[in-house]
Amino acid sequence: MSNTALRQELERYFQFKELNTNWRTEILASATTFVTMAYIQVYFWNAVID
Repeated sequence: MSNTALRQELERYFQFKELNTNWRTEILASATTFVTMAYIQVYFWNAVID
């Protein structure tokens, strides 16, 4: 499967057109979620230790 075909298949599976989204938005949202969860874990463990 080529890179373009894979990308199109993922866009169809995750309904990019129906949800009016794109790769940039989804990657930014994923990165934001990851950073937020990492921050919560660090903050939580620091609160438990203190």
